[in-house]
Amino acid sequence: MLCSTASVPRRFPIADKPRVLVVGPFPPTTGGVTTFMLNLIGSSQKEEWEFVRHSTTRPLRKRAIKGEVTYAGFLEGGIVRGVKSLVVTAWHVVAYPVVLLRSGARIVQIQFSDYFAFWEPSIYMAMTLAMGRAVVIRFGGVFDGFYEGSSVRTQSLIRRILDAAGGIVVQSQRSYDYFAQLTDPSKLRIIPNAVPLPPPLPERDETVSPVTAVFLCNMEPVGKGIEEVLSMAPGLRGRVRIRCIATHAGVRQRITELGLDDVVEPVGVLDRAALDVEYRRADMFLIPSHGEGFPNSMLEAMAMALPIIATPVGAIPEVIEEGVNGLLVPIADADALLKATLTLANDAALRGRMGVANRRKVADEYELDRNFERFGEVWRDCLKRNDRKTR
Repeated sequence: MLCSTASVPRRFPIADKPRVLVVGPFPPTTGGVTTFMLNLIGSSQKEEWEFVRHSTTRPLRKRAIKGEVTYAGFLEGGIVRGVKSLVVTAWHVVAYPVVLLRSGARIVQIQFSDYFAFWEPSIYMAMTLAMGRAVVIRFGGVFDGFYEGSSVRTQSLIRRILDAAGGIVVQSQRSYDYFAQLTDPSKLRIIPNAVPLPPPLPERDETVSPVTAVFLCNMEPVGKGIEEVLSMAPGLRGRVRIRCIATHAGVRQRITELGLDDVVEPVGVLDRAALDVEYRRADMFLIPSHGEGFPNSMLEAMAMALPIIATPVGAIPEVIEEGVNGLLVPIADADALLKATLTLANDAALRGRMGVANRRKVADEYELDRNFERFGEVWRDCLKRNDRKTR
């Protein structure tokens, strides 16, 4: 079962193309989920489906949060930001039924994650089902940590919410296996992240020294591995320069305090074109995260023929094969990260082979339009089920 079979009232307008209301974070939010949202509505599926947005974006944090992502992380962005976020979120929720009615959408796809990013989307799902629409939910984030850290009663409620969803899209076999223990496996569908394949790249100048590594710190660098990057940085001096993208003010200050300005270069938030330039100029990509779903940034770097150094979290081990298209290091192990970074820095031929393998892998398995056709399959199944219900 891939969708709710609730009927669609006939009073809603009928578009030339079936409409899909997509609920989740849109700009000015940045990050992998927002990139996915933009990739989805900009993919070739727009030729068959008409997309309508409902953004759940809250005010951005002005400072980095300190701990792991939990419920408390909502408040660590500051009290003022927390209050503003509650007000904005309440407005989004109140406005949603009107947006859904006006959209004429027969299918709603809602982005789910963990902690607050699970409960807030659950409200949208409940309203959608109450209004007789088909619901597909897509998961990102580190759901297993959220679920296993919840009480028995809360876990029961989480499972009930999963059971109420018409269809559930996950990004990897690992996620599929995990969710299959919690809900009906027949409603699960694996659709990995995917990226557009850029035009062929000119060969990189392998004689340049020091080599350049790109690291996406993100504006909220919780669990992204920034501590390990800063810890290993002195060992890279003169051999590797790290371009730290979307660096928060607090991280920039620490780089200076640690005397690492000659090794770690903080860079602000970049638009798509500027980030592509960074990938083209780089020699390797670092993603030493403590937790991931299916990182979009990794695929973007792979498409740009960059070798990857990553931790074996989330779907990463399903994509990165040790020694073939990247190197895997243990979580929170700065020494291992340093060793892997120097290994690639000292072997231009290895970097080249891994980069070629990565670009080929994206073309064969993770190209945007080819993978996102699977969403169309899920939505078409929903429409068929709804049509049968209304007869």
